[in-house]
Amino acid sequence: MTTDQMRYFLCAAEQLNFTAAAERLYITQPSLSRQIASIEKELNAQLFIRSNNTVSLTPAGKALFRGLSELYPNYLTLLEEIRDVNSGVVGQLSIALLEDQVLDNIIISAMSALLKKFPNIDISINRRDFLSLYNGLVDSSVDIAITLLYDEKLPTDMISKPISAEHFYLAISNQHPVAKLEKIDYRGIAKVTETLPLMMISVESFAPPMRQMLSNYLNSARFVEKLSARLVQSVSSLPLYVAAGLGVTLVNRDNILSTDPNVRLIEVEDGDIITKGLLWKKSNVNPVINMILTEVDAAIKSISL
Repeated sequence: MTTDQMRYFLCAAEQLNFTAAAERLYITQPSLSRQIASIEKELNAQLFIRSNNTVSLTPAGKALFRGLSELYPNYLTLLEEIRDVNSGVVGQLSIALLEDQVLDNIIISAMSALLKKFPNIDISINRRDFLSLYNGLVDSSVDIAITLLYDEKLPTDMISKPISAEHFYLAISNQHPVAKLEKIDYRGIAKVTETLPLMMISVESFAPPMRQMLSNYLNSARFVEKLSARLVQSVSSLPLYVAAGLGVTLVNRDNILSTDPNVRLIEVEDGDIITKGLLWKKSNVNPVINMILTEVDAAIKSISL
């Protein structure tokens, strides 16, 4: 039974007059009669008793009228909700941020613009390590990841979108004499690590671009002999050691360490450039993904003007 047929039946049952019902529905009486006959055939039940010029409901017709009177408006509401969700007017968007990163202005502007246009969209955002972030994309518990991108070939079901390019920085206590420098090269970093350990978690725990940067540094023959490294249990521990002057580490500009008033970030001269961007699964059908991507494009264009 179609929604039109539901509407035709309810009108005929209310009017108990096919001519009046047809006029109200803006269709011909024969058309209405055919639709009612089609419903009766589908249900294998007579719904109306037609006698002379009168029409009345059969017991089956009364049961259908009671049920559809409640079901029909709820069903229309449900259909409207589905259309809204499918078009992105309402919906949800799950964003995951690589755990040691901070939100940049592009993402903040994009989310603000999206919610201004579609206030009924629910955005959730949380921090994850790289493995959890990637697994979230795979199982669709994460719609979009904000992460450090890398040159390795992505899985065929993943799409990336660069949003910024950043230098690497040496993160050091602002009380250290080196903190006065604007830039530092690898030779300078090596000298710092003669007295302060390079704080790091397992190299495998880093996102691939940072992992490559650290691997290049650690494998550099001129630094290995002088290098003092210290492993910590988690990324969240790094800011504590650096702020306390117990070690240094290498980060990108929008790392969470940039928000610590006790830490100074010094740009690494001739260092690698790291790309920050978005990652999402191609087969994720959430319509809000394309909507936020549109706002990201607008934010990038606005900043570049």
